[in-house]
Amino acid sequence: MNRRFREITEESLELEPLGSELLAYFAGRMITRKTLSRNSVMQKRRGNQETNTEKILYGLDDINGASDNIIVEGEMDKLAMEEAGFKNCVSVPDGSPRKDPPGQALAEELARRLRRGVYLAISTSISTITQQNLSSIG
Repeated sequence: MNRRFREITEESLELEPLGSELLAYFAGRMITRKTLSRNSVMQKRRGNQETNTEKILYGLDDINGASDNIIVEGEMDKLAMEEAGFKNCVSVPDGSPRKDPPGQALAEELARRLRRGVYLAISTSISTITQQNLSSIG
């Protein structure tokens, strides 16, 4: 299947700097302006999430050249990991790989493509975090 994706730009998305309400939201979650700025976090003027676009890892540039990588569920988790001192972190589009066959296939494919130490940190319930070392796969 050869899908065509719509090319997007900052201008076409109508992005603007974060307003005070969103800055307070991130601050309440211990995400600093420095981290938001380094990750180019902005807000849309209007509308919802873009459709018909290629799904990529959020923070992909942050794992370039890293020997070990951490993969988390969402963008907020990636920002929190950076606040904790781990910049070698990306988040997957559409949430975490699950422990069912499609989720396991995604985890194995990520490890195969990255070909280095991969640590998958996903929530299995509200109170527990599972970390699986996938560096031996592929």
